[in-house]
Amino acid sequence: MFHNITRLTFLVLAILVAGNSQAQPFAGRHHRGFGSQRMAAELNLRAEQKQALKCETPGQGREIRQEYFQERSKLNDLLRARSSSDAEILQQVETVNKLQAKWNKLRVEKIIKARQVLTPEQMEKLLNINQQEYGQIP
Repeated sequence: MFHNITRLTFLVLAILVAGNSQAQPFAGRHHRGFGSQRMAAELNLRAEQKQALKCETPGQGREIRQEYFQERSKLNDLLRARSSSDAEILQQVETVNKLQAKWNKLRVEKIIKARQVLTPEQMEKLLNINQQEYGQIP
């Protein structure tokens, strides 16, 4: 019982710190996908590379990211509300974790696809851009 309370307390503190320190890491910045002219120019993509890297469902990552931030905000609200039950909070944690996993998987799938299409130099440049945009690779 004590361990569960300790874990929940740690989880609550970690989420509150993360929520306050990085409300939206992309706020005020526009994400650069392969479809953007800026990204295409930075990587010096050829027409066939642009076509191969074209997203099947444009805006999918943006939608997942937006939903993730909305659900994370709901989690922060639940954590602040004294009336929220542990079960509600833990369920919301699961929702946030699933969205984050979905977003990360989509990003990694794009990197995998890029590895098949880009030259080694372009790939290195892409990974550097990812590091700057996300603070990590991918």
